[in-house]
Amino acid sequence: MYFKHKFFELYQADYSSIRKNGKSIHWNQFDELISTRKHYFSLIKRACDFQLLDEAFYNQAKSTIWKVPEIQKKMLVFKEQDYNEFVSKHKSLFFNYCFSYIFRNGSIAKWRDKYYELVENLLNSSLPDNVLNFIIKSSRFSNGLNMVKAPIYLIGDEARETRFDNLSFQRNSFLAEDALTPPFHLYFLPSYNEMGMHQDVDISSLFRYVAECLIIVLVESLENN
Repeated sequence: MYFKHKFFELYQADYSSIRKNGKSIHWNQFDELISTRKHYFSLIKRACDFQLLDEAFYNQAKSTIWKVPEIQKKMLVFKEQDYNEFVSKHKSLFFNYCFSYIFRNGSIAKWRDKYYELVENLLNSSLPDNVLNFIIKSSRFSNGLNMVKAPIYLIGDEARETRFDNLSFQRNSFLAEDALTPPFHLYFLPSYNEMGMHQDVDISSLFRYVAECLIIVLVESLENN
C-alpha cells in the first residue's frame, strides 16, 4: 500500500496520461496491477466462452489438422460430424480431446506450458485491429491423484490391499469434469482512441484468429517432433 501511494505521489502527473502511455503494454499491465482501472478484458474465462473458440478450432481443424499423419486416422472419423454432435457424443471439448489423444503416451502438462507460450507469441506477432496484446494462461487443475505412477492402496481386514480408485469414483468424476473445462484463459488488451477510451473489438473475428493460431502452433509442433 505504501508503494502504491508513494508511486502516485511521485509520478501522478506524467504517469496517469493514457494518451501518452496507452500504447505501452507494460504501462497497461502495471496500472491494472496497482490501480482500480481495468485494461485487459477476458476473451475466454468461462466454459461458454471457450465453446465458441472450440467450435472455431474444430471447424478449422477439418481442413488443417487432419493432414498431420500422427492424428489423421483417429480424427478422420469426426470429419463429417458437426461440432455439437462431437461434444454430445464424446462429452469433451474438442481441444481437450485432441490433446488427450496426441499426448496419450506422454506428459500433457510438461508440453502444455510451452505450447501456450508459442501460441501467445504467435497471437502477438500479427495483432488484429484495435488489439495491443494477448495473454494466455493455463487453467488446468490437478485432482491430486496419480493412480498410474503412484497408486493409493487401502489396507482393510486381514491386511487386504485395495486400490483407492476401485473404491471411489471421485477420480473418474474429476476426469469427466476436466474434459469439459476450459484448458486456458485468454485476455486481450484493446487499444485506445483519441479520447482515451477503449476501441471496439470484433469478438467473433478474435475467436477465429485465436483458433487459427492454436492450429498453426499445434501442427508445427507435431511436424517438428
